[in-house]
Amino acid sequence: MNIVTRKKENTIMELRTTCQKCGGYKIHTVPDEFAPPNSYESALKARAASEERTPEQTFEAQWKASRLRELAVEHAALNAHVTATPSPRLTAAEVAKFDPPDPYQIALDNMRSASR
Repeated sequence: MNIVTRKKENTIMELRTTCQKCGGYKIHTVPDEFAPPNSYESALKARAASEERTPEQTFEAQWKASRLRELAVEHAALNAHVTATPSPRLTAAEVAKFDPPDPYQIALDNMRSASR
């Protein structure tokens, strides 16, 4: 038995065993993904598939639906505002001439006028 640790796609290693019947090697690949067993999965799927809904599930579904409706209204209002008032864009020539305002100038002017 040989263990070859060449990594192939989605495998950790290969296990090569000598096969008496075929007179050659038989290659077994070991997958990369080892998912732990989920003992709750079948019960959760059965519960979700059942038609009985708990009060918590009903409340959650109602709250989620109402909140999504409110968010859709907000997004529609925001999109309408953005399309009605597009933000101003400067051309390359305007950017070259643009002199950004000094954010400290007002405070400096106030300090200078107070010290006089």
